[in-house]
Amino acid sequence: MEEIGFLGDRPFCEADRTRAIEATETDWTRAGILEALLVVAFVGAVAWIWEGRMLPTHAGLGVLLAGIPAAIFLIFIYRQDRVEPEPIGVVLGVFALGALLGFGAVVPLETEVFAIGDWTHRSGPYAWLASSVGVAGTLHMLAVYVAVRYTVYQTTEFDEPIDGVVYAVAAGLGLATVDNALFVAQHDEVFPLAGAVIIANTTLIDVAASALLGFGLSRLRFEEDGVLTFLGIFLWAVALHGGLHELVVVAGTTAHGFDPLLSFAVGLGTAAVVLFGSQRLAVRFARAQLGLDDEGHVLPTEEVDHVA
Repeated sequence: MEEIGFLGDRPFCEADRTRAIEATETDWTRAGILEALLVVAFVGAVAWIWEGRMLPTHAGLGVLLAGIPAAIFLIFIYRQDRVEPEPIGVVLGVFALGALLGFGAVVPLETEVFAIGDWTHRSGPYAWLASSVGVAGTLHMLAVYVAVRYTVYQTTEFDEPIDGVVYAVAAGLGLATVDNALFVAQHDEVFPLAGAVIIANTTLIDVAASALLGFGLSRLRFEEDGVLTFLGIFLWAVALHGGLHELVVVAGTTAHGFDPLLSFAVGLGTAAVVLFGSQRLAVRFARAQLGLDDEGHVLPTEEVDHVA
């Protein structure tokens, strides 16, 4: 007979119950430090391999270069769920759907319908606010929402607060992969360091904004009155996506041209803060769902043990 313990209203066997409590503890191995170093190594490797040459314009190379940072963060986000790891096939399916929505809807809408490329030559805050936030940020976050809300969100696989972050980031990485592959395939005369930084920053922006949106999806899924909370978080995610995109561009723009290293440092640092913050928010929400206090200790009034 195995003893069953309850956390909140969820039953756990002893081993899973222990893992559920440990999963809400701060763990620096899941804070993204290693992944940040791997992305830095990716940028350095691209700059070294094509030193003295322009980045080749090639669709296959675009997919390869786009896939490396995406794979790094897919592994990172997958490791966030230690209690009941999500089926890797489902995570990859959401990633693929995000890519499909990016290629089939987001990119055509951005380029053909709204033609945001033409807006880059306009000055003033209204132009970037309309293009980066109003169009690009909104379309990307809507695609992430659709990829999660109308698939895995409806299933029993979405059963923990951290699941929203996992699946939303997977969808966001699909979008980023499409953007990056098209960037390499369609642009001539790109310096390798600048190209690698743009690829890395694009990935980081989608990861950060999608993580925030994923937290909102978890609130929507597990709170009775989570609709207004989600709408507020959705708007913040849209603003983050567009604002961070403009921030890395402005940070890298100097009187002498474009400074990719400064742009990359700002993008990496900002995304790391947002990603860590989103993870902490999801952990705090998970504690509340499991009947734990702010330090991860079981609240006596919430703990009810049964014997099966």
